[in-house]
Amino acid sequence: MSDMQAIILQSANKIFLKHMTKDAVDQAENGHFPTDLWMDLQEAGLLLIGIEEEDGGNGGDLADGLKLMQLAGKFSAPIPLAETLIGNWLLAETGLGISTEMKSHPSLYSLNENHISFESGCISGMVPYVPYGREANHVMAFLERGQELELVLLPVQAAKIKTGKNLAGEVRDTLVFGKVPLKELEHCPIAPELRERMICLGALARIGMMTGAMERIMELTLEHVQTRHQFGKPLSRQQAIQQHIALLAGELAAAKAAFNNAVASIESGYLTRDIALAKIRLNEGAGKFAKTAHQIMAAIGFTHEHSLHHSTRRLWSYRDEFGSEADWSKVIANQLRQRNQNGNQNGLWEYITGQHTPKGERNERLTIYR
Repeated sequence: MSDMQAIILQSANKIFLKHMTKDAVDQAENGHFPTDLWMDLQEAGLLLIGIEEEDGGNGGDLADGLKLMQLAGKFSAPIPLAETLIGNWLLAETGLGISTEMKSHPSLYSLNENHISFESGCISGMVPYVPYGREANHVMAFLERGQELELVLLPVQAAKIKTGKNLAGEVRDTLVFGKVPLKELEHCPIAPELRERMICLGALARIGMMTGAMERIMELTLEHVQTRHQFGKPLSRQQAIQQHIALLAGELAAAKAAFNNAVASIESGYLTRDIALAKIRLNEGAGKFAKTAHQIMAAIGFTHEHSLHHSTRRLWSYRDEFGSEADWSKVIANQLRQRNQNGNQNGLWEYITGQHTPKGERNERLTIYR
């Protein structure tokens, strides 16, 4: 961890500790957005992390922003932090103006599911499953115009909002737009590869947030078994409980390793492969992790009064956002199939170990993240 990253996380941790109580999360599920938390993050400059100062940002790199998302996941922060950070990174890369305004974009594996169309100079259609769509200033969407792909910033005030939530009670709205003139919107052409990177970064954000949620679950579980007694001794001294704790520790270690490896892939160039592997690993481990934690906590862990469900429900929700195990397994399978078609008989081993990666399979780094 760099000195800058330590300072960023220390500042963010103080802000989250100040605002993120159980009541705050409960109130957010009832429709009360934590404005004070968002304003403090704005004032601290944490919404422009990962963008060079000459481009209007506050410095730092992509890893700093992703670690910040992990921390937000640990505190179950009900805000579109990941969406705003990724949105600003994409805007900086394309040359459109960045800002601390709240931004969002669909939590979908395929951004082709943005059902918007262009006709007679206007944009119409719907953008589904937008985190905190009703609270955001703009939603980012991709528009296909013939053979060209464009990034469009759609003002939320121009949309009809169909409200919705995910399993964790976080806002996931569908925004419906009707004949919004394109000339009145900020937009620019982008390469398809940039859209794919946005999907990868969205998945990586969910991997980090799931890892943070698992850290919080581990803390709550350890506190429970160390303070609760049964048969005259702490639960932590019961052999069956110790076995469950060992399983949690193993899953958490694997999650952290997968997340850190995926973050490192931004620099090494294996972005798609390592994110695919990490998302598969986290998605599979999330169910086991939540199930085991609830088994340890027993009935008290299922009550609304306990905060365990804030983290376990986020694990279950984030599994389905930005791609399921099946979606990312297809990515791995397609890359391996391409190797076999190229006549590489050692393709599987080289793919796993990262040796002799064929040209075109490595992802070029975004200059903004160097």
